[in-house]
Amino acid sequence: KEYGNLANVLKAKKGQKTPVAADAIPAYLMRGVVASQLADVLTVKEETDILKNRWKISEQDAKIIAQIATDIRKAKADMKIEHEVSTRETLLCARLVNRGFELQEAIELCFLPCFEPGRTENDTTGELGQVKSIIAGYLKSRKQA
Repeated sequence: KEYGNLANVLKAKKGQKTPVAADAIPAYLMRGVVASQLADVLTVKEETDILKNRWKISEQDAKIIAQIATDIRKAKADMKIEHEVSTRETLLCARLVNRGFELQEAIELCFLPCFEPGRTENDTTGELGQVKSIIAGYLKSRKQA
């Protein structure tokens, strides 16, 4: 069913009037869909709702996770970094928050291993440094609120 729901989102986003039935696209066909193909499918609001409803976390935490993921995907699309995060990683992050992890710890555990470090540990120009700065910007604004 989950793949069917994904197929509905994909079809609806492509402007088709009627999305396909939930079971019309077999799971084995959807396995080839990669995160970069889905990156522009879910809006921040849609991904926030998925995270919030699936793992019962606060809307604020879900929105921060979704916004960070969206910014990382934009950086990938702009060819500033080579990797990105998928909705699977955002779901894992939300699950950790649901299980009692602090938001920052969950984000770092789920997102940072996907990226290559710079030439030195404090290199902010490398992929990892850029992603850390995206994360820090959202977590800083959360603490100020």
